[in-house]
Amino acid sequence: MSGYRYEMKFVLNESQLSHLFNLAKQNGFKRHFPKRTVNSLYFEDFKFSSVKDNISGISKRKKLRLRWYDKDNTSPSLEIKKRLGRIGNKIKIKTSFINGDEVEKMNSNEIKKVLNRNLNNKNQFLIDPNLHPLLLVRYDREYFISSQGLRLTIDKNICFSSVSKFNSIKTKKKFNYNKKIVEIKFPIEQKQTLIKILKKTDLIPTRHSKYLVGIAKLGLCSYI
Repeated sequence: MSGYRYEMKFVLNESQLSHLFNLAKQNGFKRHFPKRTVNSLYFEDFKFSSVKDNISGISKRKKLRLRWYDKDNTSPSLEIKKRLGRIGNKIKIKTSFINGDEVEKMNSNEIKKVLNRNLNNKNQFLIDPNLHPLLLVRYDREYFISSQGLRLTIDKNICFSSVSKFNSIKTKKKFNYNKKIVEIKFPIEQKQTLIKILKKTDLIPTRHSKYLVGIAKLGLCSYI
């Protein structure tokens, strides 16, 4: 299972987040990176296979997304995120986009053409012709890490926008989501360490997908 990490997610309100944050500090978590804005552009096929696999709880699944960070001069990366139950990893591929602003000025057809041309020139796989950009998810993320190697992120100010074949992403309406998402990633051998920490709370890990929430906000699926 090389490269895979165990992942736990929590959907919290402000009070629960404050409690977990204080507990994390008591257990030696420290800020790992500066806060930054994350942008994830998700791809989907016409059968909504990723949506169906996630809702059905299929253990082995993957998603394709283009990711970039505000105030970051590096070009967006294409990522293949793989999951097997609660463990996951991802493969990153560089693209020829200058920055995220360039992406947001395009529609889905233009984005896909650039990616296919870029990847083909590098002798890498072409994007599946059935996949197309569908949803942009944007949020502010804070990063923390413990001395045992447990990584904790806090996602706030989450919003979603659709991607169409004819209009640029910048022109699309934004939908806000007021929950805070905490994700803890750690080597599989550190699972018991985290369980001991969580026993001090009444918080329960839950399945959660910002992608599915966004798709539901657009009225394309039902997701609680």
